[in-house]
Amino acid sequence: MILAFIGLANDEPGMLSLVGGIAALLALVAIPLATGLLVNALLGDQKRHADALPGLRWPAANEICPRCGEVNFMPLFCCRHCGRLSWVWLAEVCAFAITAAAVVAISVPDYNAPAWWKDVGMLLHLLGALLAATAAFAVFIGTAQVWQLQPRLPKEGRVFRSKVDQMALVGATLVPVLCTALLVLSLF
Repeated sequence: MILAFIGLANDEPGMLSLVGGIAALLALVAIPLATGLLVNALLGDQKRHADALPGLRWPAANEICPRCGEVNFMPLFCCRHCGRLSWVWLAEVCAFAITAAAVVAISVPDYNAPAWWKDVGMLLHLLGALLAATAAFAVFIGTAQVWQLQPRLPKEGRVFRSKVDQMALVGATLVPVLCTALLVLSLF
């Protein structure tokens, strides 16, 4: 990420800017991946329901919950039946949103640069802002759904039973605010 900061702050086309762009793309992949692996390691081994699919689960329209075995239609981060929260998926999307917003905030093209370089920079800047805004919106909708489901869930499925879970969910709820602030600051 430091290489991305140095390279993207350069206003002239060249090798340093190219290295900064590649470092920013690698950061957009590596930081969410490392965050997901860290959260998965912190959660430890989790028992699965007999009906749950073994192995890796990719996001899908109809997903079987590993805890209760019920089918969820279009789940974001939470099972609507038992309240199981997918902390790894939530952490990865939050990390992607923050990383994309940070890259956009530091990659403001300089107006003294050549016209073609400015155009390329603005195109990448707008694409990054769109990615960051989309990820932040997904986090906003997902955390709003989690908070909305809490009163309807069974007691053992609620987030309110653990202070650590509550603080992590509050932090995830504030991610869209942080991303919005970074994106607004990148306009000036």
